[in-house]
Amino acid sequence: MTTHFDRTRQAWATRAAITALVVLGAAGCSDGSSSEGSSPEPSTPSATDASTKPPKADADVPTADGDAFADPEGRYTLSVPADWEAHHGVAGEGVEVWLVDDGDDADGFASNINVITEDVVGMSLEDYVELSIENAPTIMSDFALVSSEMVTGAAGQKLAVMEYTGAGMPYIGVMGMGAEGAVVITLAATTDTFAAVKDTVYPFMLTLLPIT
Repeated sequence: MTTHFDRTRQAWATRAAITALVVLGAAGCSDGSSSEGSSPEPSTPSATDASTKPPKADADVPTADGDAFADPEGRYTLSVPADWEAHHGVAGEGVEVWLVDDGDDADGFASNINVITEDVVGMSLEDYVELSIENAPTIMSDFALVSSEMVTGAAGQKLAVMEYTGAGMPYIGVMGMGAEGAVVITLAATTDTFAAVKDTVYPFMLTLLPIT
């Protein structure tokens, strides 16, 4: 069965850059960009789990000034800089992808973000994050969680932020829960460039606004 991990780990070439896309999906067994059928049963997060930490204060939210992007399916909006290069659909139908740099590192890899949605109506964001973390090692054998926390987004919305490694690369994902389910935006970059790229891209990731 094709999973979000399997589908988004497929390599695709553009500008001579091989870009790997990896997403943590709670359902973990969908063929499309959104999962079909019933939602997984929510689990009860432990009081000490990182995903249950209260959101950070609004003062901690970095500023981002970009163009408004509206999901064609009406699931979310996002602020996108004019110099990000769109390659929507290359990772699958309904998956939005932007290259966020020119791929000038030694391997020609272009740092990128991708956005997917999952139909997990009725599940809390906290449960979605916890289930994603639980499922990840069964899908990515080398998955390692770096951090997980709840934050306040640019519009005051509750978002979850998860940083992790897998497939030999670092990633950071921002998750939100809307009326029709989860929205996940993931940044992939090489180990050498990840810190610098994250500093630039992360503020825009926090503009993710699921439609409620």
